[in-house]
Amino acid sequence: MLFRSFNRVLKQEDLGVYLQDQLAFGEHFKLRGAVRTDNVKFSDVGTQGTTYRSISATQNLTSGSLGGVWQPTRALSFYAGVSTSKFINVSTEPASVSTEPESALQKEIGVKAEFLDGKLNTNVSLFETTRKNYYIALPGALSPTPDGRDKSRGVELELSALPLPGWTILANFVLQNVEVESNALASNAIMG
Repeated sequence: MLFRSFNRVLKQEDLGVYLQDQLAFGEHFKLRGAVRTDNVKFSDVGTQGTTYRSISATQNLTSGSLGGVWQPTRALSFYAGVSTSKFINVSTEPASVSTEPESALQKEIGVKAEFLDGKLNTNVSLFETTRKNYYIALPGALSPTPDGRDKSRGVELELSALPLPGWTILANFVLQNVEVESNALASNAIMG
């Protein structure tokens, strides 16, 4: 029986700064914006079986969001927003770290309404999220590659009720359609 030893140390250091501001334009309009930047250091050093590896990378990742609300009455508001996110792309199998971060883009529009003096609240939203550069194992690849791409679209319905003091009843329903858009064959073009 053959046992493969695994003696590796994976480390990640992340230093981030997040700034957000919200502006009101009269009583009915609000605009919110945010930006986040991260300096991420990653290392993977050690042995797996008889193979020694030493991988390290530093990436600066910036993401942000922008959203707006129109609130024609105290009990009704319409909103829209877009946000991005980025993550250092880490996997223990490949011999290097991807030069492109995993990233996502989300767009959302919706309406919130309050009934019965705030005892019944509803939220209905439409959303689309696109992800790319995440690790997947594709036909033709010896190890996972950062070729993952998908898009999901859907609707979310949320209901909260406050029937008695101290009691909250929550209900949530999400219907989404996910499309996998990854390549049919793997490519190591974005590996460092």
